[in-house]
Amino acid sequence: MPLVTMPDLENVSQWRTDFIQAGAETEQNLYTFALDNETPDANQIITALSNFAEQYGANPIMRQFVESIMPRNMGNNDLPAQYNAVASFVLNNLTYMADPNGVEYVISPLILIGKILENGTAYGDCDDHVLLFNSMLNSIGFETHVVAVKADVLQPDLFTHVLSLVKLAGQNYFFDACNKENPYEVPTGDLLIA
Repeated sequence: MPLVTMPDLENVSQWRTDFIQAGAETEQNLYTFALDNETPDANQIITALSNFAEQYGANPIMRQFVESIMPRNMGNNDLPAQYNAVASFVLNNLTYMADPNGVEYVISPLILIGKILENGTAYGDCDDHVLLFNSMLNSIGFETHVVAVKADVLQPDLFTHVLSLVKLAGQNYFFDACNKENPYEVPTGDLLIA
């Protein structure tokens, strides 16, 4: 990954540009991967999403942005407040929009944040929601996982949806940022966790 300089917070316009540039520079390196015909696609996809979230979570621009959305009156090491700030940001600023039929692609969380800063919203499907949420939490030390779910009754044998699993204070919490009405609903059916 190329070396990224920290954005100047005094210049919001430059910060947007830094997010878009950093996302564009990493896009080619991170999202070119071939699926192995010997391994189920769902395993490979959630493993790749988990790896991307770790890489983006280690990006200093991501960390600085996440710090900027934290509540100003937050207590020392207030993990629930940190979690809630990130969850609220993703729920309120990323709108679900499906990928084109027959195509699956993932949008860099840096690009998504840049679009949110520029337009007040961004669009993405479930993997984009998971990657943004997990990357943001990873940047502040949370342990996250990607969960594949068999969610389509018309295709009951396929994993057709992904959501997040976060470990907090020894407990596992599911978070589905696409489910704007009830994001903490525990998924049912077969799950695959990376």
